[in-house]
Amino acid sequence: MKTILYIVLAMMPGCRTCDPQTFDMGEIPQDVLDQLPYTDGNVMQLIHSAGHVITFSIDHHVEAMEDVMCDECCYTFLYEEARTSFYPDHPVFDCSMRLNNMDTIMYFLNISIGRAYYQVPVTDSAWTYYERVDSMRIGDRFYHEVYRLGDQYQFGTGDPQASVIAVDSLYFNFAEGILKITMTNDEYYQLVE
Repeated sequence: MKTILYIVLAMMPGCRTCDPQTFDMGEIPQDVLDQLPYTDGNVMQLIHSAGHVITFSIDHHVEAMEDVMCDECCYTFLYEEARTSFYPDHPVFDCSMRLNNMDTIMYFLNISIGRAYYQVPVTDSAWTYYERVDSMRIGDRFYHEVYRLGDQYQFGTGDPQASVIAVDSLYFNFAEGILKITMTNDEYYQLVE
């Protein structure tokens, strides 16, 4: 009787098991990696609007990743992720960047600053959906191809005081990287020239 039940269940379309599949996305193309503005061991300096200079040491590396997703079937995705972490010499917001090749048609640089989150398109096919200006003056210098990004996905918090002063917007380009970070209290951090 049990054998007949197993045969009937196996024949039902919604109950068939499927073979696990692996999708190998390969490596992140070098021309995409070459657009990233930071390399391992670099430093970045931002000056606060009150004059304090903060130096960030940079850790940048590319690593192989594996994600397994199972619903009715199991899929394994093999891909690469370029990770950049910024370590300040003075207590301030956390900052990191990630780029992966889970989508090989459009690449996005994901930037996290404090509880704010931004996506910047690396491929030109997506830039029309993001505010980008040809030339912008920040401090005493003009920068080209600057993205001005409002916080796209504010990370939530249960602490009502935590959102009083937070990151408001980011000015970024692929030549110099982070150009300016504005805060909700009108203070800012900008790149030391």
